[in-house]
Amino acid sequence: MPSGARVRRTRTTTCRRTSACTTSSRSVESSRPVREPTALDDRRVRALAAEEFHARLRGIPEAVAGPLISAQATSKLGGLAAAYPDAAVELVLVDGAAAGYVVTASADDGIRLCDIVVAEASRGTGVGRAMLAGVVERADADGAAVTLSVWHDAAARAWYARHGFVVCGGDPQGHVEMRREYPGIHSVA
Repeated sequence: MPSGARVRRTRTTTCRRTSACTTSSRSVESSRPVREPTALDDRRVRALAAEEFHARLRGIPEAVAGPLISAQATSKLGGLAAAYPDAAVELVLVDGAAAGYVVTASADDGIRLCDIVVAEASRGTGVGRAMLAGVVERADADGAAVTLSVWHDAAARAWYARHGFVVCGGDPQGHVEMRREYPGIHSVA
């Protein structure tokens, strides 16, 4: 096995028309995620942003969805660039393929997690957890908090809560502000 590679067990469920399902396990060798600093206008970041919107528009004819997806991805990335001009963008690669990206910015009280996107093919593999862990580790090293905004009803809200984030506010448009404090903030010296 190559240095830096890991073996991951995957489960495959196969169902026949008779509703009989069988589950099998196999080992898959994959490389560890590699973080690569980049910019919001990187074509791979744009492709991941577009993929995120494409998933939301499933079932809509491509002739209609294509321009909407392009406009949404352009708007999202342009909005991030305008709101956070000094943002750090990291593209995460697994086996050379773009598996996700994370955008962070300096905030008055720590690090702002501006955006995190995991490629559909990489969901459930730990890529998102690894990206979030990288942000949290940087914040912890600086003794800083991490803040973010997420839709109030999003599954992502529960995911962030499982990783130590708590709701600390919201806005009328339906966003919830979440925060993860630096763990050492409550320690007694």
